[in-house]
Parts: sequence; structure tokens; C-alpha cells
Amino acid sequence: MGQAIRLVFFDIGGVVIQADLERYLHVGCALFEATPEALRREVGARVPDLERGTLDSELFWKQVSETLWSRGEGRLVSPGLCRHLWRDLLASTAQIDLEVMALVGALQEAGVRVGALSNTLHDHVTVLEGRGVYRSFDPCVLSCRLGCRKPEREIYLKAAQLARLRPRNCLLVDDLPENIEGARQSGMPALLFRGPGPLAQELARLGLLG
Repeated sequence: MGQAIRLVFFDIGGVVIQADLERYLHVGCALFEATPEALRREVGARVPDLERGTLDSELFWKQVSETLWSRGEGRLVSPGLCRHLWRDLLASTAQIDLEVMALVGALQEAGVRVGALSNTLHDHVTVLEGRGVYRSFDPCVLSCRLGCRKPEREIYLKAAQLARLRPRNCLLVDDLPENIEGARQSGMPALLFRGPGPLAQELARLGLLG
């Protein structure tokens, strides 16, 4: 298997980047005067469209506010007040995992291509592009630019196509079991990320690192 892998796709959030995006609950509950359960429900229902790029942040929060209010679970809030909430949360809490980036560099030195395959939203892309996070990855496959997201089969096939490889010649590293399963169902091998140490061991076992 190791010899067949020519490119490793890294998930970004939860693998390369660690960030406390759950802080939206603290901010949002105060802003909308909603319970965490109600806010989590409305946010969770809309995140897939946000990550596909079919919903922007301002309309996202407008829908959340109006739905909570219509159900008697919150108050109407001007979407302009929370337009940059996702961007600001990432900017204030994101930390690059330097051990993971060291593995990225080691793979490249070993002659293995390294790409990114990430569910993300336009606001987060702006922040991470500004910090140069994506520079080490080629191709850089971002859900909000493709209109599809993990674990949908389409995004894995598009990622391999952009890399000019077959899915079987790519390897996904991701922290979510459902994304791992989606990759495997699409013919792309995958490893569940459990930390830099275990990942280094797995990559060595596959013959990708010395």
C-alpha cells in the first residue's frame, strides 16, 4: 500500500490547525438569548451549506436568528452583528500544529506529494490564506470552493482528479471517522488522526517515511 501512495491529503481543521470554534456557543447564546441546545441545532443544520459555499456567513446568521425567534427560542439580531463571528473565532484561537507540519515537510523530503482536503468556509479560508497555512499543500482542495464536502463521494473523486491521480494512489489523514469512511467508500485509503506521534508511526508503517 505504501508504494502505491503518491500523495497524502491532510485535513486542516483538527489536524493541521487546532482551534476552539465551539466558542460560538458562548458568544451566540448571549447574542441571540438562546439555549445552547437550540443554537447548536440551528447552526448544525446549516453548517453543511456553509461549507459547500452555497450559504454565506451573513445569510447563515440571519437564518439562525429568524428561526430561533420564530420558534420563541431567541431574539432577532441584525446579521451584521455576527457577520464576522466565524472569521474572528478562528483568527483568535487557531494554532498550527508544528509537529504535523514537520511530518508534512518530512513527506515532501521523501518525495511524497502533500495536499489539503478540507471542509471549510470562505471566512476561514481568508484567515488561513492570510497566515500562509495552505502554502505547503498542492493541490489545496477546499469544500467551499468546490460545492461539495466530506464525506460526500464527489469531493474525494475531485480531489484525486485535481491531483491527477487515482483515488487509490492518494491517502487521506482526517480526524473524523465519517470522513475516513467516506474516503474509503470512494476508493481512497485513509488514516484516522490520533496525534502526530501515532500518525508518524502509521506513515512509516506504510513506507512513506523512513
